[in-house]
Amino acid sequence: MSSVCERGDGSARAATLDVLRLVVYSYAIGNGDLHGKYFSVFWRDPMALDFYGRANKRTRRHFVESARRLGLRSER
Repeated sequence: MSSVCERGDGSARAATLDVLRLVVYSYAIGNGDLHGKYFSVFWRDPMALDFYGRANKRTRRHFVESARRLGLRSER
């Protein structure tokens, strides 16, 4: 997990420190069930799910248009 943070953009050192803090905290409270699958890491690769022609770079407008196409209405 830390190697993924180290390769990432932005503040890689800060992200790695956050991971370390989470692991130390989990250990301190006796959480023996902390697995890598419980971590979330943003990566630039497109998502596996293509949603109305987009697998990445989704915007609010894209989601609103998708909701309209699915027959949902906008509520503000």
